[in-house]
Amino acid sequence: MLSSTLMLQTNSSLLDGKHREIRELKSQLNRSKETNKMMNQSIIHLQQQLHLLTQKLDDEEKRANILAKNYGDTQKKLARAEVRLLHVQRTVQELEAQNFELSNELEEWCNKKHSSVAMDDGFEVWDNDEENKTDDEEEMRELEEEGDEQEKGEVRMELLQREIDNLLVAFVRFSINL
Repeated sequence: MLSSTLMLQTNSSLLDGKHREIRELKSQLNRSKETNKMMNQSIIHLQQQLHLLTQKLDDEEKRANILAKNYGDTQKKLARAEVRLLHVQRTVQELEAQNFELSNELEEWCNKKHSSVAMDDGFEVWDNDEENKTDDEEEMRELEEEGDEQEKGEVRMELLQREIDNLLVAFVRFSINL
């Protein structure tokens, strides 16, 4: 009996040790389950973040492609605009050259016209408009008194031509001063 009691006690102690081991293993298992559960939650969270980052990356790639296309389109437009600008600059240069030539021709014509008026008709071109108006009015009064319609018309034409010539000279001087 003693041996059976001893054996029973030994078995009981072994059994208690095994129970303790089982409790510890259960406790470790529960801790492992809890850790595993947290790890799974972390993995799920990381997968969600990865999915969001992948979407953002896709969106950024789309934006980059759009920007690259827009950049290419802008470069093409810029090249066309540069060609147009060169054409406009050439046209402006041609127009400036023509304007210069025409100004010179107009000035020569005015000088020639005024010298021929002074030589042919004995008229002078005055810089003072008041003198012109006074002389023109005087000449018109003389014509009114004489009454010859053809002569009046000729004198009016001469007066108008003188006025046009004076305006052209003033215009040329003004454009030269610009």
